[in-house]
Formats: sequence, C-alpha cells, structure tokens
Amino acid sequence: MLRQISLLFLLLITSCDNGSGSLQGDGDRNQAINATAATSNKADRPSEQGAGLPGYSIFCSINDMRDTEVDVGCHLTDGADKRAATPENAWAFYEVQVAPEFSTVSVSKKLPENRRYWDILFTYSGAEDANTIRQAINNSTFVYEYVNEVSELDALVTTAFVEEIPLPTQDCSTGETLDGICYFKTSTSCAYTCGQVNSTPHINTLNVIGSMQPSNINTCGMLYRKINGDNTLQVETVDTGFGLGCYKWGSKIYWDQTPTNTTWFPPLGGDLLCACDTQTL
Repeated sequence: MLRQISLLFLLLITSCDNGSGSLQGDGDRNQAINATAATSNKADRPSEQGAGLPGYSIFCSINDMRDTEVDVGCHLTDGADKRAATPENAWAFYEVQVAPEFSTVSVSKKLPENRRYWDILFTYSGAEDANTIRQAINNSTFVYEYVNEVSELDALVTTAFVEEIPLPTQDCSTGETLDGICYFKTSTSCAYTCGQVNSTPHINTLNVIGSMQPSNINTCGMLYRKINGDNTLQVETVDTGFGLGCYKWGSKIYWDQTPTNTTWFPPLGGDLLCACDTQTL
C-alpha cells in the first residue's frame, strides 16, 4: 500500500505544475526511481539491489509543532537503517509536494542550528492550527536527489501519508491491554497524544516497551503484532539517537535502544506505541 501511494504522488509531481504547496531546490530533477530507495543501472550507485551497496531512504519526522507552524526534520538512512553521513549542502536538490487540498499551506527550507538530528528542516505554515498543518504534512511527498564524488542517487521519494489513528479510550478498544495497562499506537508523540485526552505518558512506556531493559523488545513486538493483527511482523533493534521507543515504519517494527523520550514523533508514515496514565483518561 505504501508503494502504491508513493507512486501515485510521484505521478502527480511529474505531471503537474508546482503550486503554492510545492518547494523545489536548485537544479533539475532526473528521472524518478523507487518509492523509498534509489535504484540505478550504474554499479557505483547505492541501490536497493545493486553492487552490494545499501539503498537509502529519507527519514523525516516532526521536529517541533507550534500553534501555526510545524518543523519537519529530514535526513538520509542507509540500508541498515543507520543515518547516512552527508555534506552540509547535500539537500541542494529536493522537492516537497503538498496535496492540493492543502493549497494554503506553504513550505520553506532552513538549515538546523546543528546537525545532531537533521540534515534539513522544512517549516510548514499557512493554516489556522497545528492539526491542519499536520494533516498537510501527512499528505506530502518528499523527493530528494543527492550527488557526491562517490555515488549518485537519482531520486529518493517518500510519502508521509498515514491513516487517521483514533485516540486511546478507557476500555482500550483501540489498543491492547497488558497487566491492566492499555498500549496503543499513535502517529504523534506519546506526550502529545496523552495530552489530547488530558493525560500524561505512563511510566510503562519506558519500563515495559521502551529502552529500560533489552527484554522489552519482545514485549514491543508482541503488542504491535496483536494490535496490527499481523503475526508476521518482524522487530529489529536500532539506535536512532532520538529515543523513539517501540515504533513501526514501513513493514517492520523497530525497538530503539536510545533512552526513550516520549516527546519525539515517529517517522512520517509510521507510528509508535504508547501508554497513558489510565487514572486520568
């Protein structure tokens, strides 16, 4: 489904003129390639399948959400889901396309003060509230071209489209209960989601599914499989530097061993597991 959505947005990008919601970097775009990874016939280009070199993906997430502006941070990850090192000017060739129904939303580019987390920041504005802007982000496509002395990536395309995920309920009808605590998935941060129901993240977000102990990876995978109704989902340990806890991106579950931080948002197009203080739901 993700690949189909990505290709649909890609057709829109290549067949339509740029509107107010489109942001392009300098230079011409080459031919579009894959939904999430670069592919090429040249053996010296990183690709999903070629030359023993890893493919690359765009990893983007909401970095800061203010009342009428939202910052989205992006960087590249390699085939092992590790952040790829790129020079400061690597994002000279890019495009951000916002779905037509959010034509009032504009996007501007800025460089982060430091590159600890992101190579580039995209600031969304032009709507009356942050939730509308977040919907615009969820229906955006990010296209990136990268060229250096070693390798060339013709185009990387990712879509931020995510399904609307309901808020947690007292009876945990939208999640899964374990030892009396309701775990649920969200496309925002645990702190933001729990705040929407006048609650705060439960300590078990760290202690049971988060980074507190290595065995939590098993609980993370078990809960996600039950909530998604898919026993085939695989879980992988990563070290993102963010502290995302237990999250899903693409077709895989990830368990982040970086100390869990409940204020971080999952990667665009993904979701993460949370638990709220049930006493205040």
